Amino acid sequence: MIDVARIEDIYFRVTGPDGGEIVSSSPATWSWLGPAADDLRPRDGEPVFATVAEPGGRRIRVCAEVLEPGVLLQVGRSLAGDERIIRYYRRVFGAAIVLVAVFSALIGWRLARRALVGVEDIGRTADAISREDDLASRVPVRGSGDEIDRLAETFNRMLGRIETLVVE
Repeated sequence: MIDVARIEDIYFRVTGPDGGEIVSSSPATWSWLGPAADDLRPRDGEPVFATVAEPGGRRIRVCAEVLEPGVLLQVGRSLAGDERIIRYYRRVFGAAIVLVAVFSALIGWRLARRALVGVEDIGRTADAISREDDLASRVPVRGSGDEIDRLAETFNRMLGRIETLVVE
């Protein structure tokens, strides 16, 4: 048989019709409830579930059920273990989210830089043509077949046509 008094963080109490305790796993645990105990009384025959906080801040999840008219059973379980797990997961997932955000930002920056290299080449070529009147300059095509390469090829064709028109 399990010695209920030795199970930590689990509490029970049975009260009689006069509200006095018939049996309790730990009278000190329930004494702090005071007027809040009235909120833990079932109404309409349905059990009541509530989370209550002790004066020290420890939270207990309580279920109250009427065993027979006037006899109330209240069972409580400390949420300390659950709260420890939640704090642990908040730390772990918080750190993971920060790492993922930093990693994503670095990858995004690198991809953006790579994509803009071709645009910078087009800008440099256009600037050189306007400063030096060198219509023979062309934008380097990287050969990747992406949008930047297609833009560079279009720009080069346009420069070729302009050069042909100006030279003739």
